[in-house]
Amino acid sequence: MKMSQPKKTLLLLYASPDGLSEASLGASIEVKKVSGYRRDVLRRPHNKAFINYDEASTLAHLSPTGTKEVEKNILGSV
Repeated sequence: MKMSQPKKTLLLLYASPDGLSEASLGASIEVKKVSGYRRDVLRRPHNKAFINYDEASTLAHLSPTGTKEVEKNILGSV
């Protein structure tokens, strides 16, 4: 099963309670351009409910809503 970048991101953040930098996330899921990943995944309004992303530090953390999303809809399908 192929997993989308947003789902991979949520799963990685779920496994990293201290959060991850956009560079680490991008490297882990092998994105070609971090700028596109930032725009399409980290900043996307739908994902903002799930991901707390700080542009100044480039750190991303999973929100409580994101944790519920992973547990309900992603872990069951992996």
